[in-house]
Amino acid sequence: MRTRSIWLVWLALTCSASAAAPMAAQIDSITLERTLCYGTCPVYKVTVRRDGTVTYDGKQFVRATGRRMRKIPARQFQELASEVLRVGFFDFKAKYSYKNNPDGSAEFITDQPTRITTVRAGKLHKRVENYYGGPQSLALLEKLIDKLTGSAEWTGRNPNET
Repeated sequence: MRTRSIWLVWLALTCSASAAAPMAAQIDSITLERTLCYGTCPVYKVTVRRDGTVTYDGKQFVRATGRRMRKIPARQFQELASEVLRVGFFDFKAKYSYKNNPDGSAEFITDQPTRITTVRAGKLHKRVENYYGGPQSLALLEKLIDKLTGSAEWTGRNPNET
């Protein structure tokens, strides 16, 4: 019985340590993807890496389609990585598709784009789909990713409006 208890404690500590959020300096890349909607929502994916490399892939309803690249100062990536941790990104649910109302009812909407944010830190990988009802801090993080990567130049859209 004692061996089993030791093994369970070891397993709990190992799992909790690997599930912990990384430090900002350990984050390797941050990606934001915006998907189709019923209208003309911009469809693209933008990834920023620790060294400041920004890779954009425009699909539809954007000024620039195809792949584009640029560099931003590495300090801007660190600012973004710090914000990822500040908003508790690693504690967010994997998917937000409806909103819970104060009265206990659920609110659903249709024909919206999904925003998918992915953060990689070594072997740790967290992906959050935000269709509707995600935390305001997640929406602000999505806008910050667009702002710091300069995606508006390629999408032709103000990141505060998408």
